[in-house]
Amino acid sequence: MLTWEKEITGFYITGDSGNTDAALSKAKDINLKGYSSEITGYMILPKNYATIKEAFEFKALVNNASKVNFVIKTSDDSEPVTIKGVKSDKSNVYTGTLAVEVLMKLDATSTGTVKVVAYDNENNEKEIGVAGFINFNKDPDVIPANVFDNFEYYYGSDGLIQNKYGSSNSAAGCSSSVTLNNVNKVEGDYGLAFNYELSYKGSEVWTGGLGRTFDNTDYSEYNALSLWVKPDGYGQKMVVQLTDESGKEYEAYLTDFVKGTKAQYVTIPFTGFIVKGGNASIDPSGIACFKLWCNSVPDNYDNKDDNGNYKVSSVIYFDDIRAVKLSDEQLANTEKGLIITDKPVDAVEEKKEEEKKE
Repeated sequence: MLTWEKEITGFYITGDSGNTDAALSKAKDINLKGYSSEITGYMILPKNYATIKEAFEFKALVNNASKVNFVIKTSDDSEPVTIKGVKSDKSNVYTGTLAVEVLMKLDATSTGTVKVVAYDNENNEKEIGVAGFINFNKDPDVIPANVFDNFEYYYGSDGLIQNKYGSSNSAAGCSSSVTLNNVNKVEGDYGLAFNYELSYKGSEVWTGGLGRTFDNTDYSEYNALSLWVKPDGYGQKMVVQLTDESGKEYEAYLTDFVKGTKAQYVTIPFTGFIVKGGNASIDPSGIACFKLWCNSVPDNYDNKDDNGNYKVSSVIYFDDIRAVKLSDEQLANTEKGLIITDKPVDAVEEKKEEEKKE
């Protein structure tokens, strides 16, 4: 006989369908005590990453509150600024007005926050929602047109870069992630840590697919990609992947370079990014996406078990990833498709030009 379960205002009827009459007879004892008095709600405005340079109305829907405030902070250690929320006569929407004179006293920032804080009749507070990375009194920072990434535009937030770079695509037992790193870098405050784990059991495995898409896709005035890389010495197949506007994927490999451990600049001509399954190179006038992958290379790893299997967990660091313009002479000096230098390849070229003038 069919077993079923139904909820009636908090009262559960369970059992065989033949016993439903007996169960339903108990429903007469149910008391409806009305709606919940719990404070609930959500932020309406502002949204994450909003730009506020003039008077602005914060809004939140909050149920069962005796009062609501909007609390502004321009940094973690700044003094909070509180804006009183006014309840609508027609709904539970509260509005807080940020006046110009108050706004002008706020520090210019791209890391501001606005929290909605609600209070019950006993003045107990509850945070209802928060909007982050608010640009107060300034436009959002814009990455230079030729820079794929230099990791200075995430404000030290791993969550922000992980949201930008997406989730990894990995074989069973493998994983990868990106985090910001303030030690292993070549410029600015942060570099990128590509954290990976590969679990090899007889057939090639992979992890990665982490990267970013571009608003600007035309890099036709450049002919190469320059990256600062600190390798880990394990010689796994480190893949730099570019995607064109049609979705085709083009790859270049740093496998030999990551056998070492010395941090250097690696420059790859765009002609070195070859489409998967073919021999065409990417057209720099339509580069839509940049991603990092890592695949297993058992021949380059020594610590295998008796069956030839292994697990490697490591980090490769990146910084200063940007499109550059190389001279014909530089393009002719690639080794296995790469140009390896201690300084940025364009800085090397500038030094040569200065020496010629002298």
